[in-house]
Amino acid sequence: MSKLTDKEFDQFLDKCYKELENKQALLFSDYDLGKYDEFWYDQTTESIQFKKAGKVESEFIIIPIGSWSSKSNSWMWAWANTSITDELKLKSIKLKELAEYTGLKIFDKEAFEADEYRAHELTSIAVHYLNALGMYIVPSNNLKSFLALVRLI
Repeated sequence: MSKLTDKEFDQFLDKCYKELENKQALLFSDYDLGKYDEFWYDQTTESIQFKKAGKVESEFIIIPIGSWSSKSNSWMWAWANTSITDELKLKSIKLKELAEYTGLKIFDKEAFEADEYRAHELTSIAVHYLNALGMYIVPSNNLKSFLALVRLI
């Protein structure tokens, strides 16, 4: 597939954003995604659980997308992150294909300077490309890890 023009990329990004907004709205309405007491993210089971009063209410298979650091104002793809299991890196590496599709090198560059807005743009594209149900952001101090929620368990 050939590189997208700037106009085509902007249209693609708009489509991905709108699609993600709709997917997130469904996750919030169907699974009360924003109303859990806690969550448990487990790389070995490749899943995330959402709990109320200690009871698992929803559980999803995940693919990590990447992480954004507010401290360094940078993005790192999950496939390049040494703290991600090899199995999840293999699933995440599919996102490198976006470099060929879009013609943008940021999709195969391990890490780069990016603001939080760019992190959300990349996540919306990744969720679309992975055909995921939506996304979840795991906060941790100065780091936000973006996960694609691939399917309900």
